[in-house]
Amino acid sequence: MNKDEKKHAIREIKRLWNKCESTLNNKGWSKYGDELLRLCRTETQGHNRFRGDSIKRGLTITEEAKFFSVQRLLNYVYELADYIPSLDDYHHTQKSVFIAYSLANEFQNEIKERVTLEEAQYINKLDYCKLINDGFEDGLNEV
Repeated sequence: MNKDEKKHAIREIKRLWNKCESTLNNKGWSKYGDELLRLCRTETQGHNRFRGDSIKRGLTITEEAKFFSVQRLLNYVYELADYIPSLDDYHHTQKSVFIAYSLANEFQNEIKERVTLEEAQYINKLDYCKLINDGFEDGLNEV
């Protein structure tokens, strides 16, 4: 993924997350979008603790959390996910997966009004490893 593709991907992640977040935050008394993003951010921070100090990030923690929030949510809304969470998996799976699945199930129609299938497919195809790459691959600059 070159620099321009990555910038475009980050812009799309943020744009689509904003659409989903505003939809979810305006349903009832709860701020469901904020809840999903907060949980993804906590999970990302936990995962980040295993990263060595010398390893740079290609995404901020918030960008990474938005990526996982919107990707999981849209994958379930448009049935693009290979994995459907079950109760047996609850203790062995990130909790944001269950929240995203539940929100997608409950607010599927509202989210589909705001985000197209093509946009969801774009987010689904993004490669997390390429997004977090800071421009170095095997110690060499990407050209």
